[in-house]
Amino acid sequence: MRASTSVSLTFVRATGDTPIDPDTGLPTVDIRMETPEGTTGQYGEKIPFNIFVSPSGTAYRLDNSASGVGGVIFDEEDGTITETVQVSFDGTNTASLPYPVSSISNPVWKGNSLGAVSLQGNNVISSQAGFSYLDIDVTRQYFGHSIMVPEQDADEFPVKIVGYIE
Repeated sequence: MRASTSVSLTFVRATGDTPIDPDTGLPTVDIRMETPEGTTGQYGEKIPFNIFVSPSGTAYRLDNSASGVGGVIFDEEDGTITETVQVSFDGTNTASLPYPVSSISNPVWKGNSLGAVSLQGNNVISSQAGFSYLDIDVTRQYFGHSIMVPEQDADEFPVKIVGYIE
Protein backbone atom coordinates (compact mmCIF):
# COMPACT_ATOMS: atom_id res chain seq x y z
CA MET A 1 0.00 0.00 0.00
CA ARG A 2 1.33 3.46 -0.89
CA ALA A 3 1.72 5.68 2.16
CA SER A 4 0.64 8.77 0.22
CA THR A 5 -2.79 7.47 -0.73
CA SER A 6 -5.73 9.06 1.02
CA VAL A 7 -9.51 9.15 1.03
CA SER A 8 -11.49 12.41 1.25
CA LEU A 9 -15.09 12.31 2.53
CA THR A 10 -17.99 14.48 1.44
CA PHE A 11 -21.56 14.22 2.69
CA VAL A 12 -24.73 14.87 0.70
CA ARG A 13 -28.27 15.06 2.04
CA ALA A 14 -30.56 13.21 -0.32
CA THR A 15 -33.22 15.39 -1.87
CA GLY A 16 -36.82 14.45 -2.52
CA ASP A 17 -37.32 12.42 0.64
CA THR A 18 -37.26 15.23 3.20
CA PRO A 19 -40.70 16.24 4.52
CA ILE A 20 -41.41 19.97 4.13
CA ASP A 21 -43.48 22.04 6.58
CA PRO A 22 -46.31 23.54 4.46
CA ASP A 23 -46.45 26.68 6.64
CA THR A 24 -42.74 27.58 6.63
CA GLY A 25 -41.48 25.79 3.51
CA LEU A 26 -38.56 24.47 5.60
CA PRO A 27 -37.55 20.82 6.10
CA THR A 28 -39.11 19.22 9.18
CA VAL A 29 -36.10 16.91 9.62
CA ASP A 30 -32.39 17.45 9.20
CA ILE A 31 -29.38 15.17 8.78
CA ARG A 32 -25.75 16.28 8.85
CA MET A 33 -22.29 14.76 9.06
CA GLU A 34 -19.23 15.94 10.97
CA THR A 35 -15.79 14.40 10.88
CA PRO A 36 -14.06 14.82 14.25
CA GLU A 37 -10.63 13.91 12.86
CA GLY A 38 -10.91 15.69 9.50
CA THR A 39 -12.27 14.57 6.17
CA THR A 40 -9.26 12.62 4.96
CA GLY A 41 -7.67 9.32 5.91
CA GLN A 42 -5.60 6.50 4.51
CA TYR A 43 -6.83 3.63 2.36
CA GLY A 44 -7.57 0.55 4.47
CA GLU A 45 -8.02 2.53 7.70
CA LYS A 46 -11.29 3.46 9.38
CA ILE A 47 -12.18 7.14 8.93
CA PRO A 48 -14.59 8.17 11.72
CA PHE A 49 -17.61 10.41 11.18
CA ASN A 50 -20.68 11.34 13.19
CA ILE A 51 -24.25 11.71 11.96
CA PHE A 52 -26.59 14.22 13.59
CA VAL A 53 -30.33 14.03 12.96
CA SER A 54 -33.18 16.25 14.05
CA PRO A 55 -35.68 15.73 15.47
CA SER A 56 -34.20 13.13 17.79
CA GLY A 57 -35.27 9.61 16.85
CA THR A 58 -35.46 10.29 13.10
CA ALA A 59 -34.50 7.16 11.18
CA TYR A 60 -31.87 7.45 8.46
CA ARG A 61 -29.66 5.32 6.25
CA LEU A 62 -26.27 5.92 4.65
CA ASP A 63 -25.08 4.94 1.20
CA ASN A 64 -21.64 5.28 -0.36
CA SER A 65 -22.31 3.29 -3.55
CA ALA A 66 -22.28 6.44 -5.72
CA SER A 67 -18.50 6.59 -5.26
CA GLY A 68 -18.11 3.11 -6.75
CA VAL A 69 -15.31 2.14 -4.36
CA GLY A 70 -16.86 -0.71 -2.41
CA GLY A 71 -16.01 0.80 0.96
CA VAL A 72 -17.65 -0.50 4.12
CA ILE A 73 -19.54 1.74 6.58
CA PHE A 74 -19.29 0.57 10.21
CA ASP A 75 -21.42 1.49 13.22
CA GLU A 76 -19.30 2.97 16.02
CA GLU A 77 -20.06 4.33 19.50
CA ASP A 78 -22.87 6.90 19.76
CA GLY A 79 -22.66 9.86 22.10
CA THR A 80 -23.48 13.47 22.88
CA ILE A 81 -21.67 16.78 22.61
CA THR A 82 -22.59 19.81 24.74
CA GLU A 83 -21.30 23.24 23.75
CA THR A 84 -22.28 26.89 24.00
CA VAL A 85 -23.53 28.71 20.91
CA GLN A 86 -24.76 32.23 20.36
CA VAL A 87 -27.95 32.90 18.42
CA SER A 88 -29.46 36.22 17.40
CA PHE A 89 -33.05 37.40 17.45
CA ASP A 90 -33.77 39.97 14.73
CA GLY A 91 -37.14 41.42 15.68
CA THR A 92 -38.95 38.11 15.94
CA ASN A 93 -39.19 35.50 18.68
CA THR A 94 -37.31 32.88 16.63
CA ALA A 95 -33.57 32.27 16.24
CA SER A 96 -32.06 29.49 14.11
CA LEU A 97 -29.50 27.10 15.49
CA PRO A 98 -26.57 26.25 13.22
CA TYR A 99 -27.21 22.49 13.39
CA PRO A 100 -29.58 19.86 14.84
CA VAL A 101 -29.68 19.70 18.65
CA SER A 102 -31.50 17.44 21.09
CA SER A 103 -31.80 19.90 23.98
CA ILE A 104 -30.98 23.42 25.17
CA SER A 105 -30.10 24.74 28.65
CA ASN A 106 -28.53 27.63 30.57
CA PRO A 107 -29.77 30.58 28.47
CA VAL A 108 -27.93 33.87 29.08
CA TRP A 109 -29.25 36.98 27.32
CA LYS A 110 -26.60 39.37 25.94
CA GLY A 111 -28.72 42.46 25.64
CA ASN A 112 -32.48 42.70 25.93
CA SER A 113 -34.07 39.78 27.73
CA LEU A 114 -36.77 38.27 25.55
CA GLY A 115 -38.01 35.98 28.33
CA ALA A 116 -38.10 32.21 28.61
CA VAL A 117 -36.88 30.09 25.71
CA SER A 118 -37.77 26.69 24.29
CA LEU A 119 -36.53 24.42 21.52
CA GLN A 120 -38.72 23.85 18.46
CA GLY A 121 -37.01 21.83 15.73
CA ASN A 122 -33.74 23.63 14.94
CA ASN A 123 -35.01 26.93 16.36
CA VAL A 124 -34.89 28.64 19.74
CA ILE A 125 -38.22 30.30 20.51
CA SER A 126 -38.38 33.17 23.03
CA SER A 127 -41.53 34.24 24.84
CA GLN A 128 -41.21 37.79 23.40
CA ALA A 129 -40.17 39.14 20.01
CA GLY A 130 -37.29 41.59 19.81
CA PHE A 131 -33.64 42.21 19.03
CA SER A 132 -31.05 40.43 21.18
CA TYR A 133 -28.32 37.82 21.42
CA LEU A 134 -28.55 34.65 23.46
CA ASP A 135 -25.72 32.39 24.64
CA ILE A 136 -27.15 28.93 25.20
CA ASP A 137 -25.79 25.44 25.88
CA VAL A 138 -26.88 22.95 23.25
CA THR A 139 -26.62 19.18 23.45
CA ARG A 140 -26.32 17.24 20.24
CA GLN A 141 -26.77 13.50 20.04
CA TYR A 142 -24.71 11.81 17.36
CA PHE A 143 -24.54 8.38 15.83
CA GLY A 144 -20.96 7.24 15.38
CA HIS A 145 -19.83 5.62 12.14
CA SER A 146 -16.66 5.02 10.20
CA ILE A 147 -15.82 4.03 6.68
CA MET A 148 -13.00 1.89 5.38
CA VAL A 149 -12.15 2.20 1.71
CA PRO A 150 -9.97 -0.35 -0.10
CA GLU A 151 -6.91 0.95 -1.93
CA GLN A 152 -7.62 2.73 -5.20
CA ASP A 153 -5.32 3.48 -8.11
CA ALA A 154 -5.07 7.17 -7.19
CA ASP A 155 -3.12 9.25 -4.68
CA GLU A 156 -6.37 10.79 -3.41
CA PHE A 157 -9.85 9.43 -3.89
CA PRO A 158 -13.12 11.26 -3.07
CA VAL A 159 -15.83 9.28 -1.31
CA LYS A 160 -19.40 10.58 -1.27
CA ILE A 161 -21.66 9.44 1.56
CA VAL A 162 -25.36 10.09 0.97
CA GLY A 163 -27.74 10.41 3.93
CA TYR A 164 -31.37 9.45 3.45
CA ILE A 165 -34.23 10.19 5.84
CA GLU A 166 -36.29 7.02 6.28
